[in-house]
Amino acid sequence: MTAESAYLFRHALLRDAAYQLQLPGDRATLHGLAFAVIEELAGGPPPATPLRALHVAFRPHPTDAFAEELALHAGLSRSPAGPGAFEAARTLYLRRAAESHEANFRLDAARTAWLQLAELSSGSGRGEALRRAGIAAWRGGKSGAVKDLLEQALALFRAAGDRWSEGIATGNLASLLRDLGQVEPAERLFEQALAIHVEAGNRRSEGMTCGNLANLYLETGRLDEAERFLQKSLSIHRETGSRGDEGTVLGNLAGLCLETGRLAEAERNYDEALSIQRATQQRRQVGITLGNLGQLYLETGRFAEAGRAIGESLALHREVGDLCNQAVAIGNLATIQARTGHRDLAERGFLAALAMHQEHRNRRFEGIHLCDFACFLVAGGRIDEARRAWAKGAGILREFGNGPELDRLGEQMRGACAEAGIEAIGEERL
Repeated sequence: MTAESAYLFRHALLRDAAYQLQLPGDRATLHGLAFAVIEELAGGPPPATPLRALHVAFRPHPTDAFAEELALHAGLSRSPAGPGAFEAARTLYLRRAAESHEANFRLDAARTAWLQLAELSSGSGRGEALRRAGIAAWRGGKSGAVKDLLEQALALFRAAGDRWSEGIATGNLASLLRDLGQVEPAERLFEQALAIHVEAGNRRSEGMTCGNLANLYLETGRLDEAERFLQKSLSIHRETGSRGDEGTVLGNLAGLCLETGRLAEAERNYDEALSIQRATQQRRQVGITLGNLGQLYLETGRFAEAGRAIGESLALHREVGDLCNQAVAIGNLATIQARTGHRDLAERGFLAALAMHQEHRNRRFEGIHLCDFACFLVAGGRIDEARRAWAKGAGILREFGNGPELDRLGEQMRGACAEAGIEAIGEERL
């Protein structure tokens, strides 16, 4: 132990001993004093609003940097006004801490703060704290507890008769099931959410759910329905002035155009989506759209542009802590590296992406990248490995009802097998 470490250790012990020597009442008074001083120096309390499932942008406040400390002091304080005088302050600052962590993509810390707030809340407020904890866990790649948190939130909203929040939580649960490959129950829940939004007059959520249903239709090959719901979603977001959501839907519409061979229209929609997302400072969505634009470049043989777009996408996903989309970008970069002759880099990328997909239960992209990896293995003469990878990947995509994606990958596999001079792997499906 260095002299400096020894000093710090002893100093911490002395501090703790001095703290414990204070009478409980005196400690509580000192915590109240510390709370008041910090809050005043930070510019006073932020506005307090009811905790509801509303689409309201987080507005930073100078106290956010001290929100966790203020919540701690409030929880340990006592006021002459009574034992509950600091309870509202503790609730306020736990929420500020959670929202500030979310806004800065510190998702583990956000989840912890939301769960702490849920313990202090009841009814719809508790439901919303649990819902937000679930969303933070999901975005942070910790999907294990998400379903339970969303179901708890949904039960609380129903018990409170809060149809607005019930609709939002139902849509969240539908999106989770879709990501887990449970397509039929996801579709039913999206339809339920849509009906609740219409009943509650929640036009923005109605537009978002139309977009989510459209994506499910696209993934399961119902292209006409997908386009109809995307256009409906786009119309609602333009009507309500939801620019960020408009950008998201334009990106999804571009994906549909790419799927149906309308490449110039797809590229225009991606460019417009990026313009809106950058203007509205949606870094995560910019990353997603750049990755999809990179796929368009890849499909049209523009490998250098594809590499730049997907590389920028990966950097953004790392910046915001989006582990699932990091894995998608790494796998897509591996596909580019495979096609441009960088086989060692490609294999490392595929294996890293597949490990991340398995860890975060991103089943759909695990299936896609297993099929991409199988084509890579065929080109390297590793046919038995390729058969195993293709069988597993194709099985996952069938589980998702993802026929169009499997057909596209099947074309790719036929080409790889023809070039290798072997019978096409998976031909029985094609």
